[in-house]
Amino acid sequence: MGAGGAVKLTFGHVNAISVGSTRQDNAEVAITSEIQRIAAAIRNAVDGVLGFSFLKDYILAIDYRAQVLSLAHPPLPGGGNESRSVPFQLASASKPLILVPARVNGQGPFQFALDTGASRTMLSSEFAAQLAIETSDDSPATGGGGQIRILAGSVCSLAVGNVAVRDHAIGAVEFLSMLSTAVGAKLDGILGHNFLSQFKVAINYPGRILTLNPVGLET
Repeated sequence: MGAGGAVKLTFGHVNAISVGSTRQDNAEVAITSEIQRIAAAIRNAVDGVLGFSFLKDYILAIDYRAQVLSLAHPPLPGGGNESRSVPFQLASASKPLILVPARVNGQGPFQFALDTGASRTMLSSEFAAQLAIETSDDSPATGGGGQIRILAGSVCSLAVGNVAVRDHAIGAVEFLSMLSTAVGAKLDGILGHNFLSQFKVAINYPGRILTLNPVGLET
């Protein structure tokens, strides 16, 4: 199930997948034409998507400003800052969506999914209405399964753990109710690129810890 609806998958195996010096042998993969459609929408070549089955044993660190991704076995070299870390959970073993508590406009916590592939933070239409957020029509976006209707708006603040952003642009969308049913967990929103890119992000999959270090601050 993608944001735009159902996605058809077939399954197979590859001898190995490597990212830098990280390698997984005899890996099961899903095969779908959705990747070509999304590649066309973002006007870039995309041959595949790295998923939980590859990342689950590592700490995934993303430095958006330097455009560097690294994979390391715990503990993360150099340590981390506990004050900027927050525990996360997975929606389920079969639906390993990362779920984190977030506060919006000083209220919460609410349950958000973390999605490094989402261009913008999204709120469910119901949640946006509950917060009385003013919205306006925006251009449709492309997601797995089809196009998505988005209403554009903003929130005064969005906080995860002890870090926050102000005057944050969001989209209000209907598909989160469908996605909530698919993963078996209520989703109030999705943390997207415009939030995550303001931090050096470390996702410790084995330890279930998300660390967000504001860009420009020492870790």
